[in-house]
Amino acid sequence: AQGHSVFMVSWVNPDESLAEYEFGHYATRGVIPALERIEELTGEQHVNAIGYCVGGMLLSTAAAYMVSKRMKQRIKSMTLLTTMLEFSDPGEIGVFINEPTISAIESQNKIRGYMDGRLIESTFSLLRENSLFWNYYVKNYLKGESPLDFDLLYWNSDSTNIAAACHNDILRKLYLNDLLKEPKGIEVDGIGIDLSKIKMPVYFLSAKDDHIAGWESTFAGSQHLKGKVTFVLGESGHIAGVINPPAKNKYGYWAGGDINAQDAKTWVKSAEHHTGSWWPHWQQWSEQQNTADFVPAREVSKEASLTAAPGTYVLQKLPLESAMEEAS
Repeated sequence: AQGHSVFMVSWVNPDESLAEYEFGHYATRGVIPALERIEELTGEQHVNAIGYCVGGMLLSTAAAYMVSKRMKQRIKSMTLLTTMLEFSDPGEIGVFINEPTISAIESQNKIRGYMDGRLIESTFSLLRENSLFWNYYVKNYLKGESPLDFDLLYWNSDSTNIAAACHNDILRKLYLNDLLKEPKGIEVDGIGIDLSKIKMPVYFLSAKDDHIAGWESTFAGSQHLKGKVTFVLGESGHIAGVINPPAKNKYGYWAGGDINAQDAKTWVKSAEHHTGSWWPHWQQWSEQQNTADFVPAREVSKEASLTAAPGTYVLQKLPLESAMEEAS
């Protein structure tokens, strides 16, 4: 782990019992308690936190919440992977961001108590229909070919539900009304969220071909934070652009651009392209955030663990049949 003590949050696959869990609840009842637990286990009061996609939205929300609530500041630095904080240009998913569609989804969520993960998977696959939908229909169904063993695609197909209230918040408050970027535009437990209060160093990693969190939008979102921001643009897409091990030397990245550039296209003109993975660049940045001496790898007592990694949540599977077939 390159000298890092790694703690990873595993989220439960929600059912109707979690229907009322709002977006903000995942920050106050998920992210913040996890940070508190890390201090209990290690004695360390600060962490270098990483959030991926919606996880980055939650991490940013939690960081701003803790500042406004005058809580102990447990986050020393943040890394936001393919994370949108501004939604003025949601990209291809924008075709679904309108009042009639969102109202219809909210009605279905109210009945079910959650957004079915299989519908989410189908939706994002259809945004790249030739490569992520029809490609498999032709090869696997029409030609009878067996799919290749590919860990990233297997992970990508392992969908998860989203609690109804949380999903509604993401669609309406964030995507439709673009309130996360507005000072106190959204509230969590009565506390207004203001991203401009986030002043710790932040590393943004976006992906050039990302069809879910477009890199020009993630760059725009980075402008709402007041700490020192490092923006890096990787090649490839939402998953392969992030999971890019240096040993494979597959995708390069752009870094070193003017973070105060007028827009993303201006930024990339000022950035320098590098071959190879962005991981070593992040490692160097991460080491710069730490002034303390490194410690030996920690051994967490068995008593502190609920179960062996990766836990039980990840073993829960959604039914193989599509949600659309089930609905019909």
